[in-house]
Amino acid sequence: MVSQDVYNGRLTRLRETMLAQDVDCFVFTNREEGKPDIWYLTGFTGSSATCVVTQDRQLLVTDGRYK
Repeated sequence: MVSQDVYNGRLTRLRETMLAQDVDCFVFTNREEGKPDIWYLTGFTGSSATCVVTQDRQLLVTDGRYK
């Protein structure tokens, strides 16, 4: 199991990269098999989700299967 500190570090590095590249918002999905992007950043293991990251917020959107 990956610790929350690891996820926080990954999020921090993404935000640093976004800032350096002048990117306001980063949106990615977890809908393709073999694409663990959302797990890598959040730890979410469900099959369908969208994650939105800004400099001050991270939003994970999914359906009602994952309460």
